[in-house]
Amino acid sequence: MSNLLFPSSRTYYATQLNQFPSSIKNDIWRRLSTRKYPLTIEEASSIHPEVEELLNRGVANYAKKKDRQRLKTIANTTPGGIDTFNRLVLFEQSLSEREKGIIDQEDSVAST
Repeated sequence: MSNLLFPSSRTYYATQLNQFPSSIKNDIWRRLSTRKYPLTIEEASSIHPEVEELLNRGVANYAKKKDRQRLKTIANTTPGGIDTFNRLVLFEQSLSEREKGIIDQEDSVAST
């Protein structure tokens, strides 16, 4: 299945695809091909904005997940580290909520 993933534009998406394990590549392909309005193989194989957006979002999510795993491992091996890790997670959540609020405000100002 992963060999079918974006065959003709493989060089264009190579940097993004190389960051993923094959299971995530298969999951992305499944999302593109089984949604309500699936992309055709030709659309998914060419340089397509939806494919690029999905890959960029996937790369960002995968990097965050790996970073959290690394931090959690470090926190578990350091005395008092788990408390620091929990505070860091709460701080990260509050930052993302504030960021969403600011983006919503900007969108409402832009729409008026």
